[in-house]
Amino acid sequence: MLKRLCISSVNLARGLTESFTYLNLAEVLGMLEYVGLNHGYGKVLGQGLTEKFASLDEWKQSWILDALQRDNDFSRTFANRIQKNLTYLSLQMRERIKGLAAKFPYLERSPLEKEKR
Repeated sequence: MLKRLCISSVNLARGLTESFTYLNLAEVLGMLEYVGLNHGYGKVLGQGLTEKFASLDEWKQSWILDALQRDNDFSRTFANRIQKNLTYLSLQMRERIKGLAAKFPYLERSPLEKEKR
């Protein structure tokens, strides 16, 4: 039963990642709160949102970056994967991501730190 719930959460995260562009503020915030409660969901959502991050509205990007301030699977996965997409982001957004990596120790171990050097 627990395995089915985990698989269901992962599938939910995949589906929500695909429709993230169309979600309203309450739905976005709800998803980003839930990432701390479910490890598999957080990892899958972190992977998916790094691929879509550059195409999202500025306010959604901002909420995602705010969620990185919590130490969880979503934050670590997102921070490790966003590196290859930094070139598609504005200079301001790249600097904000680098600033988060410098501020939060669990993000410093990510490839974001390597770019700073």
